Amino acid sequence: MGRVKKNKNKSAYYAVIIIIIIILAFAVYQNRGTLRALNGSSEVFSYESGQNFSFDTQNGNVVAIGSDGAQCFSDKGIRKWNVIRRFVNPRMQNEGDFNLFYEKGNKEVYLYSDGSKIWEYVSDQPIIAAKINAKGYAAVVSYETGYRAKIEIIDGLGSLLYKWQLSEDYVIDADVSPDCKQFAAATVSPNDANVTSRVTVVDIDGEKITGETLLEGTLTVCIEYQKNGSIAAVGSDKLVCISPRGEMQWAVDFEEKQLQKFKLGYNTSHILTFEGSRNNSILEIYGKDGKKTGEYISGEEIKDIDINGATIAVLEKQELSLISLKGAVMSETELKKDVKKVMLLPKNRIAAVGSSSVEIIKP
Repeated sequence: MGRVKKNKNKSAYYAVIIIIIIILAFAVYQNRGTLRALNGSSEVFSYESGQNFSFDTQNGNVVAIGSDGAQCFSDKGIRKWNVIRRFVNPRMQNEGDFNLFYEKGNKEVYLYSDGSKIWEYVSDQPIIAAKINAKGYAAVVSYETGYRAKIEIIDGLGSLLYKWQLSEDYVIDADVSPDCKQFAAATVSPNDANVTSRVTVVDIDGEKITGETLLEGTLTVCIEYQKNGSIAAVGSDKLVCISPRGEMQWAVDFEEKQLQKFKLGYNTSHILTFEGSRNNSILEIYGKDGKKTGEYISGEEIKDIDINGATIAVLEKQELSLISLKGAVMSETELKKDVKKVMLLPKNRIAAVGSSSVEIIKP
């Protein structure tokens, strides 16, 4: 009776198949909660998080931060990097190739690039807010014993360059100039009978105030340096532009209109939404010179807005629109699920954030 010979090649083949299946299963497990491909005419991929994530964009990618850390995905749904770090109440800010992570109320702030830590800075007191520029320089706002607040300027290597302690005013926001030679601070005084904000420009190397703009009757809520070194600032009743020397260049008064949302562009236009008369919103577009270039009147209240270059995304309850800087509608997409936030990507793709997912939509 002949002996049955085992086919070694066939056994090796099955062994390879089993190994591949194990590797794929492990990859699926490791990437649970990451972006996954979807079939559809406009949906490119979806993100099932199951957790409380915050989202932003960076260089055409989607960045997500949650209690387990931060992740970055390309517009194809491919994970580019992953930062594993425990957070309770995380904050992030992305500029250029850098990501700034911190927790409001904690003392540590971290700078990353492509998933690798560049530096870690520990403040003496709990952090209120932090912001970076495209060169990795940071303005860190914190509490300070015996003072109202403190602003620390950190260079691209994580070293302290300058510390400004404020004894009379509270700090609302701070930003570092693109050339890293100045920083600006939006402050408010609690002692004034009326709300009075100031935007102060400080020379870092000279350790002196370059200039200051007083904004009476308005609470400045956000400032953003522009490419040319000027500063865009939005307050409760006006949008202003301040020169690198701290002087007012132009101002747009809201004329008692109720501000709902805003987005300060970088080297592009600024967009504001105001309360309409029919439970809707009015979006106004202002160029870099402060002149109004367009307007868009929505059918319902606008839930969110974003701007990228010459394109504006407008989110309503069941509709997502792309409009031009003149307010002209370029495209409209009907939404079949609840969307809370929109973020514009290159080629007019839109990252639509829902309660537990992010979908990349191409209208």
